Amino acid sequence: TQRLAGLRSQLRTARETARTGQTNDLAIYRAAIAQSPDDWILRGRFGEWLSQHGDAAGAVEQWRKVTELAPHASAPWFQLANALEAQGKSAEAIAAFEESARRQPGSAAALIGLGLALASAGRADEARAKYEEALRRQPDSAEARVNLAQLLAQQGRAAEAEAMYRAVLAANSN
Repeated sequence: TQRLAGLRSQLRTARETARTGQTNDLAIYRAAIAQSPDDWILRGRFGEWLSQHGDAAGAVEQWRKVTELAPHASAPWFQLANALEAQGKSAEAIAAFEESARRQPGSAAALIGLGLALASAGRADEARAKYEEALRRQPDSAEARVNLAQLLAQQGRAAEAEAMYRAVLAANSN
């Protein structure tokens, strides 16, 4: 029923846009959310839109609400973590990435995001452990290998970093 109400709201907004010729996405999203405040899918789309348009604070607000409205969903935690990281809120981003990884136990992406947040917070050893765990879960992850290589290079472990970069290049040379 919530999804249906959200779709009806979007249809009314689309009709109004067609009638007036105005396409103000921000106003459209706000009007739709005012009509369907508990539509977590709509709020998620708005959070994505806000992130794409550089409003990390607004995105965080939407993703926090989505995590409340859809406690069963795992992806909103990942999106919330990314938005928090974009705001430079490393500690909160780490906590959200940890929640995302907990909710998606097989997800290499959640571990890579957690590794990035840990690395940006200066917690290199923990970041390395997360990248390595991501590689155990998804051995062909170029993203995990590149991030691990960058971390090794920053730690002055040039030979290990070079070997990791070469492995990524070899795996992706097809």
